[in-house]
Order: sequence, then structure tokens, then C-alpha cells
Amino acid sequence: MDISTEIQKLKQDGLTVRIQHERATPTAVKVALAVRGNTSRKLEQPEVIPTFELKQKGLPVSPFSGRTTVRILEDDQLIAKGVAICSPRDNFVKRVGLAKALGRALADLRREC
Repeated sequence: MDISTEIQKLKQDGLTVRIQHERATPTAVKVALAVRGNTSRKLEQPEVIPTFELKQKGLPVSPFSGRTTVRILEDDQLIAKGVAICSPRDNFVKRVGLAKALGRALADLRREC
């Protein structure tokens, strides 16, 4: 899927696309990994904050963990949403998160139609 093309198509259809990347601080990621310990249960997700807020506050941004949310709106009303969550053990890559979240939002949009 070409992300730019898909977003452009949605905009041509009169829809608004909102993208939000959220990240954790290094401390939050360490806490989430410590909670898990050495067991095989699911990882605890650290608290994530919009990336621009972390930068505005001068807080460090962890290269691990994160969340990308894509919202599709029509006349300021939410009609579809997709979320991609990155594990505290994986590097956060905006493009990958955006592709996954957009794909999920498009699937949600098709279900709504």
C-alpha cells in the first residue's frame, strides 16, 4: 500500500485524515520491561505521550515502543479509526506504524460502509 496515495484518495473524497504518533520516555519503557520480568506473559505497555508534547517539554524520547493512531473524519465526525502499537522491545518506526494504522482505519471504513 502506498501511504501517500491512500491518504490523497481519502482527501479527494472530502474526508479528513488525522495522524498522531505517540512515544514513551526511556524511563517508562524500562518500567514496562521490568514489570514483565522473565515470564512469558504479554508485555506491559508503557504510557505514551504525543511526540510533539515530549519534545515541547524537553523530555527524552525512547527509540522503543509507541503508538500511531489514524482517524478518518467526515464533517468533523469520526467515521473510522486504526491503531498500531509498537512493543517496548521493538524500535518505533513511524512509517511502519502509519502503514499498519492506516490499513486498520481503511478496514474499519469499509466495515462502516
